[in-house]
Amino acid sequence: HGHCNVPHTKASGQLGNWVVGQRRQYKLLMDGKHSQITLERVQDLNSIGFEWSLLLDKSNKNWEMRFEELKEYKTEHGHCNVPSASGQLGNWVGFQRRQYRFLIDGKTSTMTDERKCKLDSIGFEWHGKRVGRWDEHCGQRKQMQLRSRSRKTDTSEANVKGR
Repeated sequence: HGHCNVPHTKASGQLGNWVVGQRRQYKLLMDGKHSQITLERVQDLNSIGFEWSLLLDKSNKNWEMRFEELKEYKTEHGHCNVPSASGQLGNWVGFQRRQYRFLIDGKTSTMTDERKCKLDSIGFEWHGKRVGRWDEHCGQRKQMQLRSRSRKTDTSEANVKGR
């Protein structure tokens, strides 16, 4: 046939069902939801000219919808660090960060230059709150160590004076 556009008809049988399933899983992946398809499988299918476009337009619309939600979140909260426990938007934000890491690592990614620029334009933090929390905890740990050393010094001096 020379193409990968298998129709979803009775005549196409299991192959047609499989193609529909791959597109459905790809859509889930693009929307940042749990999917059974891996980026490696996507890459393999891309290499043979598999057409995702039947679902790609909808996936792009979903990305734009989430991006608009994120802009509203930032307006309300002053930042883009949506907690992952806050539902679909939080999951989507985490997915964008993962896709960016894949892009940086040279792996197959759904992150495009256009998407990255849009996220950058609203002050998206690619490392999220964890980095800030780590710095904060590291600073707290250093303060505790200084206090501990100070107490040990005070105790040592008291022991020397008490002798």
